[in-house]
Amino acid sequence: MWVVAKVKIKNFGTFKKNLTEKIDNDVKFYHPKIQYDKYFGDKVKKFEKFILENYIFCYHEKFKKSNYVSEIRFLRGLEYFLEGYIQNQNQILKFIECCKSYENEKGFLTQSFFKNMVIKKAQFI
Repeated sequence: MWVVAKVKIKNFGTFKKNLTEKIDNDVKFYHPKIQYDKYFGDKVKKFEKFILENYIFCYHEKFKKSNYVSEIRFLRGLEYFLEGYIQNQNQILKFIECCKSYENEKGFLTQSFFKNMVIKKAQFI
């Protein structure tokens, strides 16, 4: 079952490490990101940015029990788990599948992801 966690960005690695130690190594994480270039004179530098900023998707079978999530809510680096993850599993899965379908070979979202979102979800009146 997928849960959505809000994590302190500075402690992101610590949160992932603590969660895998607490549960086990079967935890899956998904954090969609983009890659962009920034120009400094004649030099180009590549940057990464997480599109959901400090939110991350975590998957494990133990998350089916809502009391288990409340047991691990005090992990270092975690701000909180979003409520309602049990009722919204279909929407979470659709979003993750949509993001993965627009990833390139390096795991970054492509520009067509955003073009598709504007075409499907946004309308100008």
